[in-house]
Amino acid sequence: MINSAIDYLKAGVLHDAFNGFPSLPHLVAVHIGVEAELELDDLDQLQLPLPAMGLHLGLAPDSYPARHAKLLHAFDALLSECQPRAIMVLGSSDADLACTLLARKRGFAVLRVVSGKREAAQETGAASNAVLIDKISDLLYTDSAEAFYALYREGVRVDRVHSVGNLGRETLAMGLTLGHGSRAAIGTVPGVDPSILGSTFGLITIDPRASIQHTSELTRTVELLIRFSRELPLLWSMRPAALGEFQASNFAKQMKASRVLPFVSSGIRQSLALLSHSKCLIARRDGPWLEEAKLLGVSSLVLNTDEAPASTGAQADKSEAEQCAALSHLIGTPVSSELAPRYWDAGAANRIARHLVSWFASPARASTTLARSAADAPEPMKVH
Repeated sequence: MINSAIDYLKAGVLHDAFNGFPSLPHLVAVHIGVEAELELDDLDQLQLPLPAMGLHLGLAPDSYPARHAKLLHAFDALLSECQPRAIMVLGSSDADLACTLLARKRGFAVLRVVSGKREAAQETGAASNAVLIDKISDLLYTDSAEAFYALYREGVRVDRVHSVGNLGRETLAMGLTLGHGSRAAIGTVPGVDPSILGSTFGLITIDPRASIQHTSELTRTVELLIRFSRELPLLWSMRPAALGEFQASNFAKQMKASRVLPFVSSGIRQSLALLSHSKCLIARRDGPWLEEAKLLGVSSLVLNTDEAPASTGAQADKSEAEQCAALSHLIGTPVSSELAPRYWDAGAANRIARHLVSWFASPARASTTLARSAADAPEPMKVH
């Protein structure tokens, strides 16, 4: 299950590793978000491995309850038609959690990639989703000792947890090696002065249609972004349909005198290049590019739906004035290398593939049960 373009590329890296093991199934990437939001306009230019197939569930922008009702109906039909050997979960969105619960109820094995991630600034929402998904997954792949011990403290059986490295880092490294993160890869950004691209700017990846549920939230978000733009120019990446609706609204007039610059990205390559050279990323808690920003050492500012924004890794401030001060501090503070620890070399995809070869071959381990037994209590830690 994928939520974004970068998830699609991760699925491609995994599928490429799976191809080296004939016993492993093909990997199909199923987009569980709104179809128009997926940024896959330049796949041919990327020269990166792709999944065996990409599927959309035909979701259109709609209210939160209506969209999730259609999602579950479509995903349930897909499970019945395809009968997959397992479901692999890459994200922690509400859609990821809903589809994971459905897959478990129907008896499919659940494989969790990038498990054990616990952001202090995201105590609700995506973080609580991540805990629940981790709890009900059959296998959990981690990329750090912190993630491993987070799962252990939460009572996840250690025999279900496997440290393999960071799939996102591996995918990102492939793209950067091909020059997709260079300034040349930015190219021309419609409506943005080229001089801005050569200086300090921030990047916004909030979808005004899908990420924000009410007009009052969008109003508050726009007001905050206008205030933030006093610190530095903010490039707001939108899909074409979202930009068209936004430009026809009063919000566009409100932003006209600010340094918030909405634009349509030409694809993944340009988005990665812009992120690589931006001072900060502003996104929703389950928005795209947050993990990649951390890996690149780009500071992130996460806007929660019902709360004041909270700077990643910092305490949540509640007033807009404090948020602007927090952004000023973020802009003026050099990014610590600790934001992007290097626990592993490349090879996470191959480690996952090699492990799944033996796991799928063992009926006792590959079978999925609908209820955890009392044996799911954490095992005593063995110290050697």
